[in-house]
Amino acid sequence: MFIFITKAYNPKINKELNNEIKELQLNKNLKIYFLKVNKIIPLKKNILKAINLIQNNKDITHIVFTSQNGSVLFFDFIYKNRLNNVIDILRTKEFLTVGSKTAQAIKKNGFDNIIYPSKFLTSNLADLIININKNSNKKLYFLILRSKISNPELINKLKKAKVKFKEIHIYTLKPNNRFKKTKEYKILKILLKLKDNSNLYDYDIIEKNTNKKEKIYLIFTSPSNSKIFFRYFKIEKLITNQKVKFLPIGPITAKEIQNYFKKYYRNKSIENINLNQKILKFPENYTLKDCILKIIK
Repeated sequence: MFIFITKAYNPKINKELNNEIKELQLNKNLKIYFLKVNKIIPLKKNILKAINLIQNNKDITHIVFTSQNGSVLFFDFIYKNRLNNVIDILRTKEFLTVGSKTAQAIKKNGFDNIIYPSKFLTSNLADLIININKNSNKKLYFLILRSKISNPELINKLKKAKVKFKEIHIYTLKPNNRFKKTKEYKILKILLKLKDNSNLYDYDIIEKNTNKKEKIYLIFTSPSNSKIFFRYFKIEKLITNQKVKFLPIGPITAKEIQNYFKKYYRNKSIENINLNQKILKFPENYTLKDCILKIIK
């Protein structure tokens, strides 16, 4: 089988992800490819803004990360610039994360005071923050460090519950303009028989070494990565290919994928569709490793 994973790309972060699934890939002899559809761009001025706030505002009690990307970029910046005094301050704070993988990324930096919700969703993270704030005997202040392209649900729920917080966007995403030149893009095009004149030689090599019945699994890790992916690979070519299966990492991404399917079927005037035939149910834990395990079990 072939497994293609849509990802936002940053050298530091992708190294962490590759290490995470390397053992799984080797043990199961899997063909796994990362489709680098987006680039992760650190917003250094905003990272500095967050650091200055941490240094100068003693009211901050909690640091909140809504993604592994944000936590890796933040701590990488701190250690690269040898901001040891900031590390000392952070040891006096509590950390809240959207899930276990983000918590693990923070733990690697020597922090254990980390809490995350049982379901790895921003809505559940919001509920956790609200409950912590409600049950506290002292005034709490949450510093939320996240992407500029983020679901507004977290912030909306906190505002409604009158939680004191500050949101700072420490990175953003931009389409990877070099995506079409990547090896992974070309391999997927060839496997889908969407060949073009630029890779006819590669096509012949892969065609000879590929089992015709091998499944192609597309793992979608976020709505933003999904949108960019469908700029390059048309939904009609994927739906009609019997070898292709879709696997969203979680419910929000699943809705994004379902919308593409529904639009396609609506344009074709096809009713009574069964999306479960092509879109696999997302795993119980919304992690990349769990997605891969779901496919191979």
